[in-house]
Formats: sequence, C-alpha cells, structure tokens
Amino acid sequence: MKKAKFKVLLAAIFMFALLAAGMISPACFPASAENVAYSAVIDDLKKDPAFRSADYPANNADYSLNVIQIAESVDNELYVYVYQPSAGEKQLSATSINLSRYDGDNTSFRNYKLNLLNREGVFGKYVVTDFKVQQSADTRIYNIPSIFRAWDNTIDKTAQGGNTVSEVPYEVAKCYAAK
Repeated sequence: MKKAKFKVLLAAIFMFALLAAGMISPACFPASAENVAYSAVIDDLKKDPAFRSADYPANNADYSLNVIQIAESVDNELYVYVYQPSAGEKQLSATSINLSRYDGDNTSFRNYKLNLLNREGVFGKYVVTDFKVQQSADTRIYNIPSIFRAWDNTIDKTAQGGNTVSEVPYEVAKCYAAK
C-alpha cells in the first residue's frame, strides 16, 4: 500500500512539473478504486506552483460551481476540482458534468455523474463515475461545457409550466489536454 501511494505521489509531482513547464494543459493526479484513501483536494491543488488559494475567496451569496482543474489518476480515473464560493454558508455538491473526449470530428458530449471525494473550504474534489481515461491516446482532450449541482428550493427558482428541475447548470466552457 505504501509503495502504491508513493507511485501515485511521484506521478502527481511529475505531472505538475510537466504542467508548470507548459508541456501539458491541466491534468494529472492520484488514486484508485474502493477502499482507497484519496489525497486531499487542497494538497493536490497546492502541487501546482501557479495555484493561489487567495484567488478563490468565499462569497456566501455566490452559489455557483467553477471547475478549477481536472486530473487523471494512475488508475485511469478522472478527477474534477471545483471552486464553490458559498461553501461557508451553504455547501452545495456537484452532481454531474457534461464532457466529451475530443476525437477529431467525432465530438459527442455525455453527462457523467460525479462523486464527491473530499472538500476543504471552498474547494471540492470529485471523481467522474463510469469514466475511464484512455491512456492509449498520446494526447487526451477533455471538452467540458457545463457542470451541475442539485436544485435547492431555498436558493433556486421554481420551474414554470408544471416542469420540475433536479439540477442547476453552470457554464465551464473549457478544454483540457493531457499527454
């Protein structure tokens, strides 16, 4: 187990070194399947020398979700790092994310469920469920148009016309590349 954690840590440090050197766009990090202790969100984010927690202030009136970073694990999991400004007032968890693996002209988006691994202050770390990183590709592009959280009757508007709302979307509109 210690050997596996060491390998994960080493891989994360290597990926952040590549990120800092500009050789890859946002991507990397550790973890495994069931019964595994995942690294803390803030520990992962601090591995990036450009990360400054002061750039992500708390704001109790801002219920949005903002994707900061994504990362691939050595176990082919995809992590999503999220900034939620109102976490001090109301902790809202991301529930799903729309993403596409860019494959030339064959871009098709799919909605994936998110599982919260841990949170600290305004930061949350999620794993994309039912998703496996395709390591066979030299460069992997992740196109993320939006992320969702559960609808909350104390802060969200009620749907009109007899419709119901279960999730609230937030624009991400980012592409990430991993090598």
